[in-house]
Formats: sequence, C-alpha cells, structure tokens
Amino acid sequence: MWKKLSEFLRRTGHPSQTRKFLLLILLLAAVPRIFLLMRISEDDFYHNDGREYMEISRQLAGGNGFSLSYYRWHEPVPPDHKEGALHPDLARTPLFPLLGAGLFLLPFPVFDSARAVSLLLSLLAVYSVFLLGSELAGRRCGLWSALLFAFYPYALYYTISWSTENLFLICLALAFYFLLKTLHRGFSCFPWCGFWLGLATLTRPTAVLLPAIFLAFVWIRFSCIGALKWNLKKWKSFHLPSSGDLRRIWGFLLIFLLILLPWMWRNKQVAGTWNPATYYDGYIFWLSFSEIMTETYRTLDAPEYAEASTRAWKREHEKHHKLLREKGILTFRAAADQWRAWGWEWIRRHPGKAAFLLKERFLHYWRMCPNLVILASWQIWLIRIYFAGLWILASGGILCLIRRVELLATLLPIFFGMAISIPFLFVLRFRFPFFAPYICILGGTLLTILENRIKTKDNL
Repeated sequence: MWKKLSEFLRRTGHPSQTRKFLLLILLLAAVPRIFLLMRISEDDFYHNDGREYMEISRQLAGGNGFSLSYYRWHEPVPPDHKEGALHPDLARTPLFPLLGAGLFLLPFPVFDSARAVSLLLSLLAVYSVFLLGSELAGRRCGLWSALLFAFYPYALYYTISWSTENLFLICLALAFYFLLKTLHRGFSCFPWCGFWLGLATLTRPTAVLLPAIFLAFVWIRFSCIGALKWNLKKWKSFHLPSSGDLRRIWGFLLIFLLILLPWMWRNKQVAGTWNPATYYDGYIFWLSFSEIMTETYRTLDAPEYAEASTRAWKREHEKHHKLLREKGILTFRAAADQWRAWGWEWIRRHPGKAAFLLKERFLHYWRMCPNLVILASWQIWLIRIYFAGLWILASGGILCLIRRVELLATLLPIFFGMAISIPFLFVLRFRFPFFAPYICILGGTLLTILENRIKTKDNL
C-alpha cells in the first residue's frame, strides 16, 4: 500500500495543470506583497541591517570595494578616524551587497528598484518551495507547499525588509532540492548542490557548515539505508561509493570551494586569513552570553522590555568599548577575538545564567510569535491560528513520511537551524530560512495525501 501511495505522490499532477495552479499561487502571493511594499516607508524598509547592506552596495557601485563610511556600534574606532572615511567591512558576506550594487546602475530610484527586487526574491522563494515539495512528493505536494508558504507570516514580513532572508532561503532551498535529486537519481546532481551551497554561504556564513553534513548524509543514505525504509543490517556492509560517484563528490566540494575562493582571497588580503565566512562571530558570541541577553529574556513579553533591554545594551557596550580602548585594540579582527574571549569569561563566571540563556534560546526557536509587546492583539491571533494549523499538518506529514529516508532531508535544516541557534544570538528572523520552507512542505505532504483519498472516494 505504501509503495502505491509513494508512487502516486511522485507522479501526480499533469504538467499543464501544475503550471496554471502555480501561476495562480504566485499571483495570490504577489497581491499582499505588492500592497505591503506600496505602503512601506523607506526608513522601515531599510530597518535593522538593511541600511548597512545598502551602504556597502553603494560603495561597491562607486568602485570603493567592500567597505563602509562609518563605524558600527560593535567596531573599535581608531583615534585618527575622520568622519565619512572608508574602512573595509569584515562583518557581512558579499552576495547580497553585490546584488544591491546593481541597483545603483539602473536608471530608477534605488528605493523603487530595491522594492521590486525584494518582491521578485520573495516570489522566487515561493517557487523554490514548490520545487522542493515537488521533488519530495510530487507536483501536487509542491503546489500545496507553495500555497502554505505564500502566506507564511514571516515570508510576508521579509518581503518588506531589505535583508538577506529571501536570497539565503532560495540558495539553501535549491541546495536541498539538488540533495533530494541526488537521493532519487544518484550522484549526477550532487555538483549542483555544491554550487547552491556556495552561494548560500556567500549570503549567510552559517551555511559553511553544511557541506560536511550533506556528505555524511548522502554517504550514509547510499551505503547503509534502504531506498524506502531503514535497514539497520546494512550498517555492517558500509562501503565507499564507486569511482564515478567519487568524482561527482569531489566535484561537489570543488565547486563549493571555487565559489568561496574569491571571498577567501579578499579576506586574506584585508584581514590576513583565508576566512570563508566573516569575523562577526566573536561579537555575536559575546552578545549571546551577556547581561544584555539575560535582561532581554527576563523581560520578554513584558511592558518594561524595551526600556530594560535598551538600558542594558547601552551600559554593556559602553563598558566593553572602554576596555577595548584601554587594551589598544583598534582592528575588527582583534576585537572579534576579544569579544569571543569575553563571552567565554562570562560563561565561566555565570554558569547558571548561561544555562538559563541556552534553555530560553531552545524554547525561543520553537516559538511562533515574536515579542508580544510589539504586536497588536489581532496580529497575534492571526499568527497563532496560522501556525496551529501548520503544525497539525506538518505533524501529519512527518507521520506519513516516517518510512522514507527523504524525510531526513526535510527535517535536517530545521534541526540544523536549532543547533546553531542555541549557542548564539537568536531571533526568529534567523530561523526563517531553515524552518519555513520545510515545515510548509511537510504540511503540503499531508494535504496531498488527503486530496488523493478524497479523489479516490469520489471515483468509487
């Protein structure tokens, strides 16, 4: 019975009907996005990191390299600093700023061009979810998954924000798409996986850890696990892939490294090391284990949240910037090492508080709403209703796919996102690319199965 259902899920849906339904879903997705983009102000659109990314893009377009004309709150400021002077940026990855640099070459206002690109990226994210769902369980699953994702609350939110979320989601989803293709068709698709993982790493540095996980997963899949069910007896017959498959595995790694190589060379020239990511992690690690985060989680959802967290933010940064000046630390890389050392020092001094923060970040990862004090009551209810339904559907999808090894490819990004979020600073925006597409696909799987059963009953 399961083999018949699995075969149905892989083949269902006529291509011409699929194109029509997919176009309809994209049109439905575009309506609220266009409405929100028309109403968003320039300041709100560039909030959080958006202005920094756009400033780097402006310098790139002007031929000034990957640089900034001001110092951020976490950067040491040299004593001879002049207002507006440029300095290399070592905190951001390059792909999104390169995309933004192209906007300065267009004969349109940059704000209008940025909104159009944001809309396009958001719709491409919906299409990427369709591809993933289709590869996992057939075209109908792809359509249901895309429909669920089209109205995912944070998918709408990040359409009206100049941020890396949707670009990273697209690259990551396509990497997992070719991972699924590798599971279904063999290693011939694996080099494409390396290509999209490389682009994902150039968008968000967290993806730099995924190649090792992909290799382990694919190797175990083809060496130790049966096609449609777990086969623990095969653990004793662990073997290397064939010579042809090994070439494609090396192709996967080579393509991944070649995509990162120009960025690594730039980091070598500017900061002295072949860093494939950024030097931002030291500061983030300190911030993740600091009095700032303790106060943030203590007052989360409370009316005093904004005042308490702002007060802690100013106090801790003033204190540590003074220490940086006293130590004579003037470079971003040296400051990153010092921030990291302070983070470890805080953990050793406050193990109870560190455990509290780890627990809160674990719970926060599965949280559906952001800080409740920043939302209206009707927004909170809408988000909770949406996620309650999505969780029920996704749970059913997991039960339906429990005997298929491809389920791991869907759950992997969800738990990978959790694993990297617990020891570091976490907000829901960082979970979005690792969580949203895959939870929607699991929900789409159950809807596809229910649709099939309804059709079967109608035909009887």
